[in-house]
Amino acid sequence: MSGVFISYRKEDTRPWAITLRDHLARALGERQVFFDVDSMAAGQWSMQIQRALDRCAVVVVLIGPRWMTATDADGRKRLFLPDDVHRLEVISALGRPDVTVIPVLVDGARLPQADDLPPEVRGILACQASEIGDARDARIASLRRLTRIVDGLSGQRRERRRAVAAASAAVVAGIANTLVVSNSLAVATAFLLASAGLGAWSFVTYRRMARGRMKGAWMALVGVILSAGMIVGSIVRLT
Repeated sequence: MSGVFISYRKEDTRPWAITLRDHLARALGERQVFFDVDSMAAGQWSMQIQRALDRCAVVVVLIGPRWMTATDADGRKRLFLPDDVHRLEVISALGRPDVTVIPVLVDGARLPQADDLPPEVRGILACQASEIGDARDARIASLRRLTRIVDGLSGQRRERRRAVAAASAAVVAGIANTLVVSNSLAVATAFLLASAGLGAWSFVTYRRMARGRMKGAWMALVGVILSAGMIVGSIVRLT
């Protein structure tokens, strides 16, 4: 799981949701951001939401001034209605121990008191909230900070670091293999084993990132290619 799910109420925070979607997609990749309009197809929406949550490590809940007061055609508060889509998303996310929920306050909104919320939704008050400012500089800074938080929680930053480390190690080993002039069987065997180990590490990292459609997977692929080249060179040296 490495994706991020954006949960919002259309009549309350839709413009913010679109802005956040675009910002996260540029940083993490289009396939890493679940946004209802872009991600949902025809069919049962509740099952699609659950499947999307299965792929996400972070759920961002956008909260605007109308988050608590939005009503249906009969004047009932939608957050209290069992069939409300946004309510279902929030409850499902809160019920997953492997998912981090981040309430994001916009347009000057504040978190309500526990007594004002349905019991099933009160868990959101225990989550560390973030806020996006209205002023341009504050908005940009807030979006960047939120992106860094999501990047770290989703595990993508860790995977990119592994990919960089794998590619860098392969480059260093390749240079060493080129510079060391020796016909020693022990030296050739050592380089072969090192190349195989780096290749396996790079391949596992690349496969994990490619399967998750993470940005930066190409760096791990570089490690795979360089390691393969060193393996061939080591075999030639041995023979």
